[in-house]
Amino acid sequence: MVILASLETYQVVLLVLMIATFLYIVVLLYVAGHGMEFAKRLRARTKALLTLMSEKRRLLLLLDGELRHYQAAYEESDEEAVSALKSLNLMEITYKEAKDTLSFIGRVETRLRFLGHDLDGFEKDPQCVEWLASLEEIDHSIRRGTSFYNMEAAALNYWVSIPMAGWINYLFGIKKRDPIV
Repeated sequence: MVILASLETYQVVLLVLMIATFLYIVVLLYVAGHGMEFAKRLRARTKALLTLMSEKRRLLLLLDGELRHYQAAYEESDEEAVSALKSLNLMEITYKEAKDTLSFIGRVETRLRFLGHDLDGFEKDPQCVEWLASLEEIDHSIRRGTSFYNMEAAALNYWVSIPMAGWINYLFGIKKRDPIV
């Protein structure tokens, strides 16, 4: 108190402004640190989902080959879907494309399962049983992965939307993310 009493008014105002600026910078660093951490986690989650989607695509293409061996009756739309699945690039994909890609792969799986449903001996073939079981495990892993991704995206969106401090994340290219449903 004695020190403050000996200071001029403008010196007290400057001291308060310096303390407020220091605290604001600390808050900005805290928010930026968390934003970067969750952005890094989301990149890792996206890569994990890409790995799962790639494995699912591989299994679906194996299933397609087996269906052709059993001479399944493919329609033109089925052929187009399988062709699009073969040409699908899963090496570099954004989080916005991941949702559409997961949906597309799910539709192709539904088509292939439908084609094999009425074939004699197809669902009893040991190799197909193993592939279908692996597809179920991958689906479970994808659901778990999307759930974790959505939780991380919600946390990132929180840190990006903090009033008067969230803007710092935009300087580092960190923006809000939509969940993968």
